[in-house]
Amino acid sequence: MKLDLARFTAAQTRAIVTDSREVLVLAGAGSGKTSVMVARLRRLFADGASPHDFMVLTFTRRAAGEMRERLIRGLTEDGHENADRIVAYMMLGTFHSAALRILRRDGDKIGLDGPSITIIDPSDADVLLKQVCRDFGYMKGDKFKSGLSWKSVSGYREALYTGQLSEGTRTVEGDRILAEYRSRMIQLNALDFGSILAECRRLLAEHPNVLESYRAQIRHVVVDEIQDSDETQFDLHDFFSPPATFFAVGDFRQSIYGWRGARPALCLKRHPSAELIQLRENFRSGAAIVHVANTLIAHNGADVSEPMIAATGRNGVVEDFNGRSADVVARINAVREKGFAWRDIAVMARTHRALTGIAAACDEANIPRHRVGAGFDICDTEEFRRLHAAMRLCVNHSDNLAFLRLVDKFGLSATDYAEVRRATAQGGVSHFRAMRFMRVGQPTELERLIECGGHIQSAEEIQDVKEIRERGEKCEDPPGHIPFDVIALSQALDTRPVSSFWIDNCSGMTFAEALEWFGTRDAQADLPSDNVVTLLTVHAAKGLEWPAVIVANLNDGEFPSSQSISRGECDSEERNVGYVAFTRAKEVLALHWRREEDQNGEWGIKPPSRFLAEAGVLK
Repeated sequence: MKLDLARFTAAQTRAIVTDSREVLVLAGAGSGKTSVMVARLRRLFADGASPHDFMVLTFTRRAAGEMRERLIRGLTEDGHENADRIVAYMMLGTFHSAALRILRRDGDKIGLDGPSITIIDPSDADVLLKQVCRDFGYMKGDKFKSGLSWKSVSGYREALYTGQLSEGTRTVEGDRILAEYRSRMIQLNALDFGSILAECRRLLAEHPNVLESYRAQIRHVVVDEIQDSDETQFDLHDFFSPPATFFAVGDFRQSIYGWRGARPALCLKRHPSAELIQLRENFRSGAAIVHVANTLIAHNGADVSEPMIAATGRNGVVEDFNGRSADVVARINAVREKGFAWRDIAVMARTHRALTGIAAACDEANIPRHRVGAGFDICDTEEFRRLHAAMRLCVNHSDNLAFLRLVDKFGLSATDYAEVRRATAQGGVSHFRAMRFMRVGQPTELERLIECGGHIQSAEEIQDVKEIRERGEKCEDPPGHIPFDVIALSQALDTRPVSSFWIDNCSGMTFAEALEWFGTRDAQADLPSDNVVTLLTVHAAKGLEWPAVIVANLNDGEFPSSQSISRGECDSEERNVGYVAFTRAKEVLALHWRREEDQNGEWGIKPPSRFLAEAGVLK
């Protein structure tokens, strides 16, 4: 191994070379955690590990991609030929990609046809959940009965997925609804986003032979951002360690996902004997920025993590200013005049709503900008949902929810569709297959494309596919090339304008790969590559950095949030959000708050954020 340990600190070196079976690396912001994780993997390879020995889990595709690229470079330096192929064989990716990989191989044990699993749109998932509630008599029209509400039912689903339900919080109605909801998804051979992890956990828990086959293979479990794991995610990696080694990296001060079930305390509870290693040096932010972040987070009280140490040799700049959105734009221009490019500047806020006025002010001032998440706005249109539904049907003919979105495009009247549903109930086939059996004559272009997995084929190839499927045999759809296939499909649907989304993001993928990319996407999939100012929420900014960061609307009731303040103490997690925002900055941290005259007062006047005083910025 050609790894030069001399360039690492003593604490980093200890994390790389330790022989402890369980290790928890408490990595402060900017402490080089990715470099340490990659070096750790290189060291294990040097000790004789094979690609199949690893389960490496991250929370974003960007983090997985960065780790993959760095590992390929490192293994190449170490003399490994075909390092890209070595890394490709590793189970290295997000929790959801790893769970899908397991389900695609062994999902048949729980009633899923792994290769053709589709991930249903969140709006379709909600439609299915409401259908169950109506069929059980808990809902009439759009109104809930029996003391239930949409908030309680959808919240119950989320709590089930993230492991937050306990004997004291479970209800008969909730369990009944969710059991039927799951049963219907299995019939559709589909999963929603949350059930990907839940079904993988079910598979491993209920089928010991499957678990043992993976345990015999996986020798090392590595988890990034461990503080963001919920109970279901802890269950997944704890299935394998022990006997596998456990190496987790995280920062409890950056735990900002408690609202979706993250349980950082479980790490110490489930791995009480883990060796603790502190990475305190911050190699990202100037000393002034490190100081205000340390000062702010100290108000959470003592915890297992120690304060950061500034290690860049730079001081950096921390400044506060007040005003309206136009004043934020003026500060962007002022930062630019210091020699920064547009892409060097990020504007963060607690919510998307707070960013809309800043985006409009940027447009008025002709400042190039991109609001992270806006690239997915098109996904909420009916045209997009139709094309997405057709793509799902191409991969999974059992996806009746997708079929439902296309009833009119298939030319079915209400009477025709009722007949399709009757045929489905009597024959145990999907809506699409029932419709195809009922059709007389040549299929339409849309039906032909879906029949063949979205691929334009000759008449002979189409007939071959049809005959194979009618014999009940599996037919492997040929790998498609997304630009051409999506264009053909969108032409048949008259949804050409929305096909550009798939071409821009998924060129070269198969339909199945594109659908998996879309179904497991996160906010960071919409980061800009052009020379523009980035506007984003703090949650979307986690794990990222910029030379200059402007944190906008630091007023009580906005940042910290009104919900946090209403709980009486401004909880520690909300302060963690502020800490994450501050530590994204390398050179300049500008903290913005609105004066009384800058507020309309409709919901009361919001004073400057208490975080400004806690950080020592405002007295």
